Amino acid sequence: IAYLWKQTPFTESAMTNVSGKIFTSTISGLVAGSVISYACKFAFSGGMSVTKYFSYTVGSNCPSTGIDEIISTESFFYPNPVQDILFIDLPEGNNRLLLT
Repeated sequence: IAYLWKQTPFTESAMTNVSGKIFTSTISGLVAGSVISYACKFAFSGGMSVTKYFSYTVGSNCPSTGIDEIISTESFFYPNPVQDILFIDLPEGNNRLLLT
């Protein structure tokens, strides 16, 4: 189960499970130039986890994936080019994704 957290004013809304561990949510009614800040909460058997809040200026470009080093695997993010949704497959273990 996943929830999208809006930072200000705080709201929590359920995300839709696409398949497996992939969830989606559409945010609408936004004005270009406004700054939004969201986090995700994941509830699973045995616990839950929450991401940090990520801020984004509506209408700005996302210049990179934020991956520090390339993982040696055939396809780790898709689709390419990205439209609306980016899927990232990471190996088991400690992973870090930095959004700037």
